[in-house]
Amino acid sequence: MANAIISTAQPSLQRLALASASASYPTTAATSTKPTTGVLYDLGTNYPSLLRAVPVSSVNNATSVGMRFVGWNPVYIPIEYTNLLTQSQTLDNAAWIKSNIAVTGGSIDAVTAPDGTLTADNALETGATVNHYIGRDTGSPGAATTIRTLSVYAKGGLGRDHVSICAGNAAGGPYYTVTVNLNTGAVTQADLVNTGTWFTTTPTNSVTSVGNGWYRITITSRLTQYYLISPSNTATPTSGANWGLGSYASDAAKGVSLWGGQLEFGSTASPYLATTTATVTATNTTVSPERVWIPTILGEFDLTYSTGTVPSVLVNNNNYYLFSTMSQVGISPDASMYRPSVSTATRTEIASCMVDSVGSQLVQAQFKASTGSMGAYWYTI
Repeated sequence: MANAIISTAQPSLQRLALASASASYPTTAATSTKPTTGVLYDLGTNYPSLLRAVPVSSVNNATSVGMRFVGWNPVYIPIEYTNLLTQSQTLDNAAWIKSNIAVTGGSIDAVTAPDGTLTADNALETGATVNHYIGRDTGSPGAATTIRTLSVYAKGGLGRDHVSICAGNAAGGPYYTVTVNLNTGAVTQADLVNTGTWFTTTPTNSVTSVGNGWYRITITSRLTQYYLISPSNTATPTSGANWGLGSYASDAAKGVSLWGGQLEFGSTASPYLATTTATVTATNTTVSPERVWIPTILGEFDLTYSTGTVPSVLVNNNNYYLFSTMSQVGISPDASMYRPSVSTATRTEIASCMVDSVGSQLVQAQFKASTGSMGAYWYTI
């Protein structure tokens, strides 16, 4: 890298816009979100690294004024997730609690599932004028701050055009129940009974058509004890009682087709994982992996130094020296001319920077230092 050039005029550079001295020093901790403090330049989708040039009040001692360049590189971490529901597509299994619902005989493996296999079941109504559901009892509502997502595939065509999906505790609340039209995929009712402000974060839902009349329905909420699925004879079941699942006279020939139950930690439904007697864990490779931004201090430059000396590299990265010494071109070698004093009149700004052709390394940076007595001077480093 060439030595620095000092001039009272701003050099002509191919510049990437940077910010002013008001920017704060960025944290050096890894973060899962794009950093927002300091100066930011996103080098593009092919190399989504961040470059920051930040004025710092202390580089190598308590009274110095300088610049710190920090680069953030995204590290992609594959996401592991677990289907917490055993027997995920064997709805006749005792792992699935049933109330006035039957999955027996010809209802087992009676329908072609979304994956093309004959593994989906028909959940048919039984009993008198009661509520009808199939689901899971996790045994405990769990911690208030933990989020889980339930997902299940549902299909109409058995005389019931709606299905309700519930996450809840006691039958009278708190609970969150979503009712979906299985002909259109529209959510016809989202019923939240938040007894005792149980849901510290408002639950959410989604409905995705996966073809052949099947919809994947999800509910995301804090931990609850029960996760229930119910055929519905109406688009708007009665709120308040029985988890908002409604109560009506059964018809043994009517119900809904179900497949692929999944319960997982987090706020996103991952690709379906089939389970039998044990939970299954996999790596989610079909969605964007988690991106953690890892900072690296590329270099620091001290603007305060004694007359007769020059600043040099304070930090280097893999022997790549970001900063070289400063030299004067056509200007008297009076160090005080370009050494700003530490006072309220001192103002240091990053003006521009240059990166190499692939955007992976800082090639050149420029800053401006000015004081009340010296005026503005541009430094290229």
